Amino acid sequence: AANASGGGAAVTSVGNSALLNRANSQYLSLSPASDGNLRTFTFSQWQYFGTEITGSDGFSGRLLCAGTGSGNGGRMEINYSDKRLIIFDNEGQSGGIRLKLDPLFHSDGSWHHFVIVIDTTNAVTVDRVRAYHNGERLPVDVSYANYYPALNYQCINFNNATDTNELGRDARGLSRYSDGYIAETIFIDGQALGPESFGQYDSTGLYWTPLTGNTIKALTFGTNGFYLDNTTNAQTDASGEGNNFTNNNTVVTTTNTPTNIEALNNSLVRGNVTFSNGNRTMVFAGGSYDTQPSTLVMPEGIGKWYCEYTNTTLASSSAYAIGDPAYPKMGTNDGGTINDNANGYSYNEGGTKVTNGSGSSYGSSWTSGDIIGIAYDAVNGSLWFSKNGTWQASATSAEITAGTTTNAAFTGITGDKIFAAVVGSTGACTSNFAADDWNYTAPTNFVALNTTNIAAATTRTASDTNKYFQTTTYEGNGAGQRVGAFQPFDN
Repeated sequence: AANASGGGAAVTSVGNSALLNRANSQYLSLSPASDGNLRTFTFSQWQYFGTEITGSDGFSGRLLCAGTGSGNGGRMEINYSDKRLIIFDNEGQSGGIRLKLDPLFHSDGSWHHFVIVIDTTNAVTVDRVRAYHNGERLPVDVSYANYYPALNYQCINFNNATDTNELGRDARGLSRYSDGYIAETIFIDGQALGPESFGQYDSTGLYWTPLTGNTIKALTFGTNGFYLDNTTNAQTDASGEGNNFTNNNTVVTTTNTPTNIEALNNSLVRGNVTFSNGNRTMVFAGGSYDTQPSTLVMPEGIGKWYCEYTNTTLASSSAYAIGDPAYPKMGTNDGGTINDNANGYSYNEGGTKVTNGSGSSYGSSWTSGDIIGIAYDAVNGSLWFSKNGTWQASATSAEITAGTTTNAAFTGITGDKIFAAVVGSTGACTSNFAADDWNYTAPTNFVALNTTNIAAATTRTASDTNKYFQTTTYEGNGAGQRVGAFQPFDN
């Protein structure tokens, strides 16, 4: 959405997010010491959804849940059955709040900002509960039996001393956990604030971004208010109110944030695969080989990139690779692999290197527990692989840094590329794309694939302005058409 005011501010930097890993039953919880304002409060949070799950286990996007573990509860979450935001209070009982909002949300590789405002003192019925996504108000799903609270209704589940607030788990005593990332989680007790209190458009007027931490800290939070900025850990309240959460089963912080999106495994391109650990861990459930790509692309001619894959469980014919983002069999589980393509390049478990379906001797074989490193110099089109920190084919970190390609696995690579895992049968692996997750040191000037590093490596000016400004002529006479650089109507 465009900024209605025609401008915006520079993007701030969010340092950390909290990673919720469904496999480890991770969540954050807070039991308020006293009731807050039961009629008026505001909740704000940034979410990066992990894998989409069907069935009662639910979708990754639980924002804030509250309950006593007895079945009745309050929920602000993306509903597992149809991927819409739902807002419930006193669920299953008469009265209360029961709303479902459009549109559908998916694990799309981007961050989403949600603001939910409860203000039952508002004289306008439909304004007593309002939800916003990236600064824009969400409409209700008209096909659903929505109902708004009565005037001056007091919430049964939210913001009281009886029900526990939970981030990342259904608080009704159900074993339903999120898998993904949350950042800038804020609760304002006693005020109905709009999204402009937490975010703004950037200088282009196109992208919704977080406000600075100092701006958020200047807000009045109220008795039960909190601000989880994840600066030191996942659970500490930075609002000054002292409403620290309990960290259940070791929720950790990561550098994947709304202002620095890290590469992850792309769960939208999925074959017979189960994702967890914030789309970093993949378990393949049998069948033919399956190619699973990264979410971010390494642009042609731009940057020097490094990542690792921990090969948790070996499967026959597994490989780690770079390849064409448009490879047609990505995630199809039909036996096709990205290194069958002329634009795919891999290091296979038997020690061979493969491109265009043809393998040749290269390095050591690898197995369960081994860590495969990939260094790709997109500027010069050169590629190297390592096993447990040792560069293969006698390559060294120093020569990779220097751009010496004598011992490179492949050279002359062109085109945009993605990282990819090729795993068959019942193999499993974890990608280590973020620098904090690396087990070994990358060659000098090789960096993690994230939006910050892509922007830093991208030159936005050129002496040849034709690179950005060219005239393309379209000529038609009713019988045919020419498109290109030519003098029009010259015949």
